[in-house]
Amino acid sequence: MQTWLAAQGLPKPIKRAASIHSLSSSALEAVASGQGIGLAQMSFASADISLGRLIRLSQASIPMPEPYFICWGAFVLDDEKRRSFLNWVLSEATG
Repeated sequence: MQTWLAAQGLPKPIKRAASIHSLSSSALEAVASGQGIGLAQMSFASADISLGRLIRLSQASIPMPEPYFICWGAFVLDDEKRRSFLNWVLSEATG
């Protein structure tokens, strides 16, 4: 939240967040159920915005600070179906 506020030229909040979620889906569900406001990636929030469960308070956005990484164990490559799925994910990501 502080990164977004700073990018908008706004001060650091006086209070800390009342709740912290490690899963985006649980944070979005908390916001949709009226437990406050939150920051979210459009890729995660767009369906709820389209359905009217969430509203976008600002058109401002910031780039993700770090890219996503795909990790897999060696066992993935030992099975044709898993290997095919991994190849599909990689092709979609570079798409």
